[in-house]
Amino acid sequence: FNTLPVTLELVTVEGKVVGNRVLTFSGLERQEFSTTIPYRVSKPVQARLILRQDDDRFPGLAYLYSHEVMLYP
Repeated sequence: FNTLPVTLELVTVEGKVVGNRVLTFSGLERQEFSTTIPYRVSKPVQARLILRQDDDRFPGLAYLYSHEVMLYP
């Protein structure tokens, strides 16, 4: 939606961030991407994958998406 970085986070149901990745893109056109998010858990953990991007004109988020995932050691 803008040229600011996109943040991807893995957050447990307890609110602990167990992995994150920051991506930057060039230009405003749509771009495909592929990435990994390193994480470490000692047992299977339910978490949420969150993608977010700040707004470059107003305080707050321009984009927010989340999806439930299961993480395994």
